[in-house]
Amino acid sequence: KKVPTMSNCIPDNLHAAGRFCLWKREERGGRSTKVPYTVTGARASVSRPEDFVSYEDARAALERRPDRFSGLGIGLFGDLVGIDIDHCIGPDGQLSPLASEVIERIGSYAERSPSNTGVHILCLAPGLAYGPEYLAKNSSIGLEIYVAGQTSRYLTLTGDRLNDLDLAPDCSAAVLEIAEKYMRRSEKAGTPAARVVDFTDYDDPTT
Repeated sequence: KKVPTMSNCIPDNLHAAGRFCLWKREERGGRSTKVPYTVTGARASVSRPEDFVSYEDARAALERRPDRFSGLGIGLFGDLVGIDIDHCIGPDGQLSPLASEVIERIGSYAERSPSNTGVHILCLAPGLAYGPEYLAKNSSIGLEIYVAGQTSRYLTLTGDRLNDLDLAPDCSAAVLEIAEKYMRRSEKAGTPAARVVDFTDYDDPTT
């Protein structure tokens, strides 16, 4: 199995800002999931930054065992925010209006997901106050926004770029604008206390 060529595709400042892991597609409970692993081959916990390493170390581990793992992932720690948009790239390669809007407004590195039908966006948002009034996942439109402290999460990396942008240094205002438009909780549902949701064991296999 050939290791994907992504070192020249992922921005250098994302290499520097991120902490990385390996991942493997596995069957769990009758469905396919993307499971994170450490460079030593143990299961990684997305709530433990120490389970993640530098890009160079993760890349080297993948090159040593390309048949065991599916690719690289990145932990969402500190100021790093991940946005995941499901089922937003058509068979013709065209982006949905929602994906186009979010990519343009965030203005940071964006790539296709492993399925080629979804989008992952990564950006920095120092001091972002993403409170419990906002959802982490709006299943009705396939939009997910993952912020450290509100969720524990990692995203797979493909290096299959959708733009030529580096990791943007401060997207706080843009993330909140998108959240206000698409992720605000219904007033009827109330505003529950903030809690950390750990997504270690689950990832949508189609994105």
